[in-house]
This record gives sequence, C-alpha cells and structure tokens, in this order.
Amino acid sequence: MRVALGAVAALLVAAVGGHTAAEASPPGENGVLLVVGDGDEGRGFHTIDLDTMEVTRLPVDPPGVGGAAWSPDGSRIAFTRSLPPGTSGPDLWVMQADGSEQRRVLEADPHQELLHPTWSPDGRRLAVAADRHFLHPDGPGTALVVVDSGGTTLDEAELDVGAADIESIEWSPDGGTLLLGLFGLPSDFDSTVAVFDLELRHLSTLAAGTSPGWSPDGEWIVFVHAEDPADDSRIATAVMNADGSGLREFEFLAGTWADRDDVGFTPKWSPDGTRIAYDLRHDVIEIMDPDGTNRLAYDLDLGSIVLLSWQPLVPASGFLDVEDDHVFASDVSWMRATGITRGCNPPAGNLFCADVAVSRGEAAAFLVRALGLSGRVEDAFVDDDGSVFEADIDRLAAAGITRGCDPPANDRFCPDRVLRRGEVAAFLVRAFGYVDDGGGDLFVDDDVSPFEADIDRLGAAGVTRGCNPPVADRFCPDGAVTRGQMAALLHRAMG
Repeated sequence: MRVALGAVAALLVAAVGGHTAAEASPPGENGVLLVVGDGDEGRGFHTIDLDTMEVTRLPVDPPGVGGAAWSPDGSRIAFTRSLPPGTSGPDLWVMQADGSEQRRVLEADPHQELLHPTWSPDGRRLAVAADRHFLHPDGPGTALVVVDSGGTTLDEAELDVGAADIESIEWSPDGGTLLLGLFGLPSDFDSTVAVFDLELRHLSTLAAGTSPGWSPDGEWIVFVHAEDPADDSRIATAVMNADGSGLREFEFLAGTWADRDDVGFTPKWSPDGTRIAYDLRHDVIEIMDPDGTNRLAYDLDLGSIVLLSWQPLVPASGFLDVEDDHVFASDVSWMRATGITRGCNPPAGNLFCADVAVSRGEAAAFLVRALGLSGRVEDAFVDDDGSVFEADIDRLAAAGITRGCDPPANDRFCPDRVLRRGEVAAFLVRAFGYVDDGGGDLFVDDDVSPFEADIDRLGAAGVTRGCNPPVADRFCPDGAVTRGQMAALLHRAMG
C-alpha cells in the first residue's frame, strides 16, 4: 500500500529534527532493486525482489557496464556501457525492465565518456555526464548533456569544476535541478554534494560527501557525509534538507575511511518514501526506515556492489492517482498513450486529477490533440491572449468546433471557466459530425437546455451514458465536466 509522504516526513523529524516535509505524491510503489555488482560472472545488472529474494541477472553484456537508473514509470532502464570492449565511450543506452530491446541512445565522441544517466520526472528526457579526456578536440572538461528519448540533444551545460569528476547525477522530483556527487572539486573537500539549476545554469555546493540521492518529495537528501579523505576521518550515512541545512548522521552507519565496514554507501530512497536502501562492505544490502529503525539485511552474494537503483511501480494508467480499479482507468490510460494528456502537475506529469473539473481551455487542448487539428485563426477571441491554451483555442475556432462563450457577440472564449456538460456535448457533436438524435428527448432534464439537440445526438452515438447510472435518464447539462469524464467521452468518441 502506498504511504503518504506527509507521514514519512514525520518519521524524519526524529532523524533530522525541527522540520516536516510538505505532503507530496511519491513517484510510485516499491518494485525490485536494480543492483550493479562485480560477481563471479563479471560486472552485471541484477534485479532483486525483496519479497521473494529472487535474483535475476539481466542479459546485458558485462564489459563496460556503468551507471544505471530506472525510468519514472519503472518500465525502462537507462545505462552506460562500451561495446565492443575497448572502444570509445561508454555510450548511453536504454532497455526494457527485463533487459530486452537494448538500444544505443547517444554515442560518445572520441575521447569522451558518457556516465551516470538520470531520467527527468516526466520520463521524456535523460541527463548524462559527458567527461572529455585531454585528447578531446575541446580539451579536458565536464559537461551535463540533456537528450530526449531518441537521443536528440536538447541542452548542454559546461560545468566549471576544473579537473573534478562527476560521480553521480539524480534529477530532482520537481524537474528544476540535478543533484550531483563531485570528486576532486577545487575546495576543502575531495567529495562534494552539489545541485545544478537547469534554468539559471548555476552550480551550488551543499555539503562535503558523496553518493547523494533525493527523497521522492524533493525535500530531503540522503548521502555519505565525508569531510576529509584522511584515513582516520569520520564518515557516515546522513540526511539533510534539500538546501543543505539540518544535517544529521546515522550514528550506527558511521566509521572512518580506514574502517568503513559499518557505513552505508550508495544510499537510495524507496519510491514510496518509506525506506532507504544502502550497501554495507559493498556486498550486503540493508534497508531501513527513514528514521533509522526497522533495519533488514540482505546478503546477496553478488560480489562488490557498485550501484543501487529502486524501481518505481505505477498503475497501468501511468498516473499515480488513477489506480487500476478506477472507473476511468482505461480511458485515462488511452489518453496518455495517445499523447492527448500530459497529466495535471507539470513538469512531473505523474498525476491526472481525474475528479478535478476541466476548464474550457484544457478541453480545447484535449480536442486539438485528439483530432490532430493544425489550422488556426489568429486571435479568434479577445480574452485568451495570456492563456497557455491560446493556440489550441484558435485551432478549435478554425475547425468550427467552438463559437465562443458570449453569444451573440461570440468574441470571448472564457478559457478559465469550468466546462459544462452541455457545452462538451456541443463540442463533440461539431467535432465528430453526429446527426442522428435517436428520436430525441433521450434525457428528462435537458428540455430547457440550449444544448438539448446536441445532447440527444451524443446519446444516440453512444458517447454519453447520462449522469445517473444505472438509471441513466438524466444528463446534468449544467454540471461540470471532470477530467475523468472528459477522458471517457473522448475515448468513446474516438472509438
């Protein structure tokens, strides 16, 4: 069962003190752990089901296997490797969760390595470190490269970090920053936790340490705190606020560089926010609650563990708030698969908000995407100049699907107003050309509605089933259309 992050944040008060993370939706329930380990068969990818303890080695060629990360929906894995052994790279690859359909997304330049891939919260982009060797035409250096899922470069930012290496990258849950583990940064420490703001192109250091990872709500960072590389200096698994404040070490996960058997390395938060996994001595995985309680150890006999990544599980709809048994689950899943919806919480895009009323502007966007409308009457209405849906509204007008919201003038669209069920009937009848009214008077509550004829045609076409199942003799023409209802209407209309 998914646990609200507000409850998880309360657990962290004991560990960090004085701060409670804001309630947020986690990226999913907890799936299998992806472990990269150096076992008897060489370095390879393994998935571990923590309930059954089933260990599966994925069919990935061992040579050059590097960093890896689950996609936000848990269906794919991004990773880096060189093929064949000894060639340039590593390159950036993506595969299905079972190791099938491996494809190279981005090939490294000669004398360049692509390392530590991470997915954007919406799963549409990948970021990777591009580490140039001294023989590269541009000279040695480090850059962050953002590509789409097809490998097209969307952004590239050079980092002013001197000879430092990027050891890890993790995209923030809000999509705005990249959390970095840096080694060799010119500073007082060899290992540094930092964040890179993608919009401002600014790098900020937070703390001395390595292997940082976000909590699912973006409020916390778990990492290995290490201020000094000297053998007798203290290191410990720790948590801190996202701004670097509130540092608190786990006393039972502390040691020194010389004696670090009890330090939990490569810590990762679980997708539902209730657990933290880490490796001990690089051959045992432990999992604990965020406050350090309920520790469980798993000796997996995978050799030296070099990476952990926890798979998120999401409903088939692709949205966390539309479970498989939701009345509109199949309709929302269709909407997402066809690209008609992008969710209700950009940039993460992992919520649909099925019970929220849809605005006229949102409805315009849904219809334009569903019908593939491209023609446009510029500035068809006077009240949508600041609307993000202006282009969609103009296309809807060009197609004759909308006539505005203020007859007879019809120079306004009212993009922010809630869409009514009678209005959506008119939109759909015009969009799909329904003419059969089934004999008329299909519902008992629309006799005085200006949309009665449209409602009857929509009912005769089988697109609407009324608003009061199972009787279904009412349409509720003045009722608001929810996003879930809109999904169902469009799905039935498109067939």
